[in-house]
Formats: sequence, structure tokens, C-alpha cells
Amino acid sequence: MWNPDLLPDAEFGWQTMRGSGDSPVLAVLFKMVALGERPEWEEDGENWQAVLDRIAESARVHGDRLGKIYTDTFIRAVGEYEILIIKRNEQRHWTRSSALEDADTTILRAMIRQEEQVR
Repeated sequence: MWNPDLLPDAEFGWQTMRGSGDSPVLAVLFKMVALGERPEWEEDGENWQAVLDRIAESARVHGDRLGKIYTDTFIRAVGEYEILIIKRNEQRHWTRSSALEDADTTILRAMIRQEEQVR
């Protein structure tokens, strides 16, 4: 969906990550990379802490308040080169219509982020 807007210079790669321990959440991280290059992904052992760090940075929430992700919460964080989506790991939250809603929300957050940078 996003790649046609990024061409001819870049594309999105993606990685899924499960929550730590018995957490019933799933995170999807999209990274923008130069066309034809492979993104650098988080290693399995350290990826969940990296997810929490990204949320703290993107959402302007202190890291000590992100010790747990509550499973009834959807998180969509937008960075300059990354998009992070976290939801409960249930099929009903990962449908095509849900993906379209995620895309709409992500575009809105990117537009707000861009306006804030101009100010």
C-alpha cells in the first residue's frame, strides 16, 4: 500500500514481534529503507524492549509508564522512518478492514507529526 508512494527511492520492510513472556499482544514494525536494501531488524531477545523504547520516544510517554502494554489497547506510533502497530494477538484485530483503519490513523498521525515539525 505504501510502497508506490515511496518509489523509486525507498520501500517499507516489516517485522512481527510477540510481546514478552505470556503477553497476548503482537507488534508489527514497518521500516523505510532504500530500495533494494535489507532493513536492520531487532534481535529476538531484545526486540520487546526496543518496541517499548520506540513507543516512549514516539508517543512522548516516559519509559517507566510503559512497563506493561494493556491488552485492550491499540498502539500506533509513527516515527520519521518507522511505523509501529501493537494490538492483541487475535485474528479479529488483524483483518483487512482493521489494516485499512490502521493505515488511515497512521496517515493522520504522520500529518500531525509533520505539522508539529514545521512549527
